[in-house]
Amino acid sequence: MRATDENIRHFKRLQTLTTKALLVLASVALMVGSCSKTPSDPSEAEAGEADQQVRVDPAIVDWLKMKCLPFEIPKVESGIADLAYLRDLVGGARVVSLGEATHGTKEFAQIKHRVLEYLVDEMGFNTFAIEAGWAESNLLNDYVMTGQGDPARLLAGLGYWMWNTQELLDMILWMRRHNENPGSAPMVGFFGFDMQTPAMALGNVLAYLNKVDPATASWAYSLYAPFLPYRYPTGAYAGAPDNVKTTCRRYISQVYDFIASHKLEYESRSSEKEYAQALQGARIVVQAEAVLSSTGQGNRDYFMAENARWLLDQAGPGGKMVLWAHNSHVSIRDLRMGNYLRSWYGDQMVVFGFAFYRGSFNAVTRHGGIASGEPHPFQVDNPPGDSYEYVFRGSNIPKFFLDLRDPSSPPSIGSWILEPREIRLVGWYYDDLYPRYFFYTTQLLKEYDVVVYFQETSPSTLLSF
Repeated sequence: MRATDENIRHFKRLQTLTTKALLVLASVALMVGSCSKTPSDPSEAEAGEADQQVRVDPAIVDWLKMKCLPFEIPKVESGIADLAYLRDLVGGARVVSLGEATHGTKEFAQIKHRVLEYLVDEMGFNTFAIEAGWAESNLLNDYVMTGQGDPARLLAGLGYWMWNTQELLDMILWMRRHNENPGSAPMVGFFGFDMQTPAMALGNVLAYLNKVDPATASWAYSLYAPFLPYRYPTGAYAGAPDNVKTTCRRYISQVYDFIASHKLEYESRSSEKEYAQALQGARIVVQAEAVLSSTGQGNRDYFMAENARWLLDQAGPGGKMVLWAHNSHVSIRDLRMGNYLRSWYGDQMVVFGFAFYRGSFNAVTRHGGIASGEPHPFQVDNPPGDSYEYVFRGSNIPKFFLDLRDPSSPPSIGSWILEPREIRLVGWYYDDLYPRYFFYTTQLLKEYDVVVYFQETSPSTLLSF
């Protein structure tokens, strides 16, 4: 959908409400919740281990060195030849999910940019979608497809600091340049699959109805009216009286059902694409009401999976999609977005989880259960000795992809990956007084298909608008 004056006005309001919205939404969620050559200079490994003597079974170290797939991160858009093994890792999958162990890590964003380049240029992927508002992201899709709009302003308009970074802007600018001259590769679209900021979607629905059926637009506005004070995610709706929530839910569903029942009529007055966008916008409002009404965020992961599936359907039978979200969402554990997508796509989906040994990242401070202030860098301690990151560090390999699905390992060596171990998980906030709170125990193979590991990380480059 094209930007309107009302949509642009939403940007400033979303930016003003961003910090407050994030504090409320994530305070009730789960913390939401490399391989290059081995250093040739022994002093390099010794310096890296000065603050923690890492001791891992030599057989496991040998196994890691044999199984890992190396990569470097030179300047993005400087070549993708070193990622050629992605063809085998991804195979015939239509969905590639890229996680992140924190929302504020530069290297995670950079390698995702490079992976997207490879998948678009070499494997025909045509859809990119991120854990951001569905309606707001459509405006960025207009930019990458047509050049319409200011990409920095549109990126800020997503309303969340973790996406307002130079790394993501660089990727968006690459998408635009690619689409101007795609060659034999497809053009690639930019989309969002989240529903926590329904104001713009709601406005778009009313604008569409005003175009195709003005009388119904007035009726729909009257039904949306009780929810309008809550259309920005400040947390107020979760505490609203039950009768208010019941009324809002019933009325919002009536608008969606009415639009769904007038498909042929409304398509004849607009187009199939405009109708599909309007109906999905109404669905986003339905989802948002359910999520914002609950302190536990309701069925957000299911709704994100539903929206991702809708985006892939819109891409057509040959469509292929790259998803960007937190590790806790791409995970294939029960009740996670990845689990729902796995049930629908099976081996047509590959899930990449991200991990790091040490370094820094951007996050908001959380002390005493309350997150507040502006995002800023945190430096974290080394992980505990029973963690996956500790084992990965024992290999002395700085950056790698590790395919957990590889069945060829001898049980006596490869079985370690099946053992429950701790792993770090940080969302958009961090409590430096309780670093162990940001670890949990899991079996990695039950979460992801592939692990992307970094020995060292640094903060993302935050932008302002």
